[in-house]
Amino acid sequence: KDIDRTFPSHLIFKSDIGQKALRNILLAFSIRNPAIGYCQAMNYIAAVLLLFLPEEQAFWTFCSIVEELLANYFSSNLFGLMVDQSLFHRIMKRQIPKFYEHCEYLNYPLSGLTTNWFMCIFCNSLPTESTLRVWDWFILEGTRVLFAVAACLIIDVQQKVLQVTEPQDIHDIIEKHASEQIDCEKLIQESQKTSKLFSLKLLQESRSTIGKQMN
Repeated sequence: KDIDRTFPSHLIFKSDIGQKALRNILLAFSIRNPAIGYCQAMNYIAAVLLLFLPEEQAFWTFCSIVEELLANYFSSNLFGLMVDQSLFHRIMKRQIPKFYEHCEYLNYPLSGLTTNWFMCIFCNSLPTESTLRVWDWFILEGTRVLFAVAACLIIDVQQKVLQVTEPQDIHDIIEKHASEQIDCEKLIQESQKTSKLFSLKLLQESRSTIGKQMN
């Protein structure tokens, strides 16, 4: 079912050839990693790679991303993802406490949105060109980039969010803002500023602490 829902308007994935290539990658990965198998969001990552790479190269790049750059994000309990989500929101609560208080007051679970961002590396949230610029940076520096871009998008709209009274409005504001990031260079420049909140040392030490707490 996820194959049919993966970028259904794109010509490549409207075709049997594109869908077969996507299916092959996901099936081959599940055979290579039976403990992980298939998890939703993998289809989007594989599909982006197939836009630019032959099937075999796309497969090995996909393996590198899922097994190394997003290590444990797709494990059976999503442990790596849950640790990073907890860490991201802890740091952000200290930076923009009023925003988080407002989200909590309106019972809006911000993690529902940011979990999708991290798992899909923004590919179903940002415009295509901006997604690709984020991916370039992500492949160079890893998950720290996910923290930085997510923080940038949220900080940008915090004042708008403080004005709303319905939880759906929070979701709509943030999602719309992400979809409008057509100036990819500006997005990267602004995200590089927020990346200072997430030094490698801080992430490594905090992941270790949070991981122990969650075990």
